[in-house]
Amino acid sequence: MIGTFIRRPVFTTMFVLLLVVFGIKSYPNLGVDLYPDVELPLVSVTVTYTGASPEEMETLITRPIEDRVSQVAGIKTLSSTVREGYSQTTLEFELGVDPREMASEVREKVASVRRRLPDDIDEPVVQRFDISSQSIAAFTFASDSRSREETRKIVEDVVKEELQRVEGVSEVSVVGASLRAIKLIADPEKLNSYNISFQTILDKVNSENINTPGGKARYNDMEITVRTLGKYKNIDDIKNIVIANQDGRPIQLSDVVKVVDSWEDEDTYSRSNKVPSVMVLVRKQSKTNTVDVVDGVNASMEQMMENDLPKDIKVDVVRDQSAYIRENVADVWNAILFGGFLALLITYMFLRDFRATIIGGLSIPTSVIATFFLMKSMDFTLNNMSLMALSLAVGILIDDAIVLIENIFRHMEMGKSPIQAAQDATEELSLAILATSLSLMAVFVPIGSMGEVVGQYFKQFGLTVAFALAFSTMAAYTLTPMISAYWLKDYREEHAKPYKHPRPKVVQICLDKFEAGFQVICRMYDELMVFAFQHPWKIVLISVASLIFNLFLLPFIGTEYQPTYDSGEFSVSVKAPAGTSIERMKELTLAVGRRNPANAGGQDCSDALRRFARAY
Repeated sequence: MIGTFIRRPVFTTMFVLLLVVFGIKSYPNLGVDLYPDVELPLVSVTVTYTGASPEEMETLITRPIEDRVSQVAGIKTLSSTVREGYSQTTLEFELGVDPREMASEVREKVASVRRRLPDDIDEPVVQRFDISSQSIAAFTFASDSRSREETRKIVEDVVKEELQRVEGVSEVSVVGASLRAIKLIADPEKLNSYNISFQTILDKVNSENINTPGGKARYNDMEITVRTLGKYKNIDDIKNIVIANQDGRPIQLSDVVKVVDSWEDEDTYSRSNKVPSVMVLVRKQSKTNTVDVVDGVNASMEQMMENDLPKDIKVDVVRDQSAYIRENVADVWNAILFGGFLALLITYMFLRDFRATIIGGLSIPTSVIATFFLMKSMDFTLNNMSLMALSLAVGILIDDAIVLIENIFRHMEMGKSPIQAAQDATEELSLAILATSLSLMAVFVPIGSMGEVVGQYFKQFGLTVAFALAFSTMAAYTLTPMISAYWLKDYREEHAKPYKHPRPKVVQICLDKFEAGFQVICRMYDELMVFAFQHPWKIVLISVASLIFNLFLLPFIGTEYQPTYDSGEFSVSVKAPAGTSIERMKELTLAVGRRNPANAGGQDCSDALRRFARAY
């Protein structure tokens, strides 16, 4: 079989190029993200009930929901968080279950208990926890000529609707100002004089604001659908509502209540660069490309700023997760390219043959590019873990080619032609190359098959290395011996005539010094091997002692879930006592901004925050 690949160079070239073309076609379709897509087996049930105390939330909502959802199979832990007007029940399932399927079952259980919950609560929201659905972009909108409420209305009507149409966007949240609201300011004296309760007014206002179907009217061959239009069109429609009839005199809403077209009471606040603003947070869908989604959002924002938004509204980008991802991925690619260059340089210093170095180096790009095809087939993305796997594989991919080329040189020194030397050398090392690759795969395939949450992170790492190793072994059996057979010069002819293209003097001096140093290391290694064979038990005792010593160092090594990284930003969370007004929170956060070390010459952040804590 190996002889076929050597004697059929066109077939071998087309076979390798087929894999490379598939990889090139797959590369643009690979997603780019910071980390692999990880699904945590968490499902939450959230219920809001305005005005209810924590005790009422626990008794009326949390306990009935807990009793019903606890019947779902596979629950590992069940916990709840209760605050004023808010209840969230979180279910953690055993690893291996499908969070989407579990969310569906939990939703069915919550629907079955809905009739036991208060009628006027907001509908329960059942959703699975998606670590990748965090906000990936944030924009602030501020205007000097209009209020924040007016700015928010424009953002709600224009920006939010447009961003939600961008492919990959799951949710667009707007915070930082109040929404428009029709306020009813009752006059207690007038209500008492007419003997009308405020609840009667609320019921009447809500019941009048509907469009009622009125059936169908038929005339000859015509059939007309009849509807009673009762939705409010303006504030006068609300003022003219008849809420009671006393002695034949209709009592309108405006007689007892002042109707004001205003804004809701402010419960969120946003400030950017010490300027009050409206903030828009964009979240992406699960299993989508963060960079592509942010590019789509930015393109949509630029179009709206040119055509739809008023010119007095200033838009700032306060978060763009794709920028850090791009920088991080670019750094890893630089490391991969630099590592590949060093691998070729060291190979050349040992082989001292440019053609042999190029032949060995071809296994790196062909294996890496072909790996993209299997990565796409497995729905992998270009992230920290998969790129780290490729950077690790760069140093391994060339190993088989170097060993094979060195053996081909040895056979050529025995007087064989390049074609015969390539075939004999490859057949001689075929089992050794296969054993080396399988031993490495025996390490990385289990890493890619680990369980628990950490296994989802390392799946792409382990399998990407295994894919690259498989293609590297394939190249060692096909591409490397074929090119060596037709491109390496005959050893006998090469030494029978003087070398026409001597190396530059500087290169030759560097190679000679490297060779001298290498020979020194070889002699030291020979002496070490002689000592090891003469004193085997000493070597065993030293190895065991070293292992035990390293075990004692384990408690001094830190542990963390994932490597720490510096994305160039940090966040500060300030929690005030329950009941703190939003005006007080504005003062507290403004104080944090004044003590921000970024505004004070880059002082230590922790010292600034400690001073803030002592002051407040």
